[in-house]
Amino acid sequence: MLGRRTLIALVMLTGTLGLAGAASAEWFADLFVGGAFTESHSIDRNATKFSDVKFDTSGVVGARGGYWLADLDWAGLSFDILHYRPDISGQSVSASAGSGQLTNTDLSVVAMSLDFMFRYPLLQTTEFPKGRLQPYVLFGPTVAYANASDTNNFGPPANQSHADTRVGFNGGTGVAWQLHRHVAVFGEYRYLQFSPHWGFGRVDRVSTEITSHLFTTGVSFRF
Repeated sequence: MLGRRTLIALVMLTGTLGLAGAASAEWFADLFVGGAFTESHSIDRNATKFSDVKFDTSGVVGARGGYWLADLDWAGLSFDILHYRPDISGQSVSASAGSGQLTNTDLSVVAMSLDFMFRYPLLQTTEFPKGRLQPYVLFGPTVAYANASDTNNFGPPANQSHADTRVGFNGGTGVAWQLHRHVAVFGEYRYLQFSPHWGFGRVDRVSTEITSHLFTTGVSFRF
């Protein structure tokens, strides 16, 4: 989990690099879809811990915009936004006071990331001087908005919703294939982690860690 000072430092560094190379950079706009697989984790409700809670597999959809620097065309900056739903379905779980039963809780996550990107050009030709095949890595801070809509696990009253925004981290790797000078397709893996805290009723304080593995494919427009 990134602290506030670290996030501010990264934003300032990003702004400096952006001013240095944006004018003559290679810009891109990406659209992507895929699947999100979230690891099981404990959920803390006040003094009670529910262990090994399973989150649902979800579809993911998102968009990204950014650019590769002009003088350092192997380095780039990007901003993206994505959405997925790692819901908690009804299940039996172990609790600190014995066993317990959780009913459905719907989770809606919107994550916005500011990333540093690095690529390596392969299969360079006159038409594709920066490589027709471009493996890349990315990493950076994520601001995640997580809305939890509960049935009757927490509270009372039942059927409550609460949202929380947290700073987390994401990193990943992928490969892009240039179909045309201005169009590429790509496949990508991304690791995303953050720790939301929710409040239900006057007394229930609920927290967990959401660690997701995202596998996506998309199209990239270069200009």
